[in-house]
Amino acid sequence: MLLDVICRCLFVVSLYMPIAICCLSTSNSGGSVPVCPATENLAQVFVSTDVVWYEEEGFTGQTPVQTCTSCANGNVNFYAPEATDDVFEATMPVGIIMTADCPNMCICATDGVCWRPTSTSVVPLFEPYCSGGTCGVYVVIGLLSETFDTDGFVATTGNPTIVMLDQFNEDFSRKPVTDPSYINAATISCGECVQPTCQTPT
Repeated sequence: MLLDVICRCLFVVSLYMPIAICCLSTSNSGGSVPVCPATENLAQVFVSTDVVWYEEEGFTGQTPVQTCTSCANGNVNFYAPEATDDVFEATMPVGIIMTADCPNMCICATDGVCWRPTSTSVVPLFEPYCSGGTCGVYVVIGLLSETFDTDGFVATTGNPTIVMLDQFNEDFSRKPVTDPSYINAATISCGECVQPTCQTPT
């Protein structure tokens, strides 16, 4: 069963599988474009309409506090941040994407670099976190295989590559999500890469 595989192989995802994540949701009545909240203390990311979030076995990602428009074929979602930068202590992930459900996954970072998974074994989990007035949705690398030192994300330019072990210290404790080994996602899609500027709502 998929849950068993994830719990055995994903150091991070196994923490969240038994937890039902709940968060405030808002509706947009009448079809009008909602007024976005101030970005302070909220993590934002553009999510393409072709993204399929993993929802199974009692796991559900966080519901956006607010959703706004920016570019076509998606929305900017705003999320409540985690209280900690420690992945193992976090309880409100944005969600998980199975690469098998999103084979052309592209994550573009706030620094303009776009990334694709190295294989279908890669299962990213997205953590919202704010520190020092800066908020981000950080990509935690999980795997369905034991290729910890070879699988992760590779830049669309062909270099560099970030593998799962890059997100761990020598004692195998997790580095904080603000470490450079975690991609700070601006946009998430399952097809063509979406320019990072789409992270900013209109």
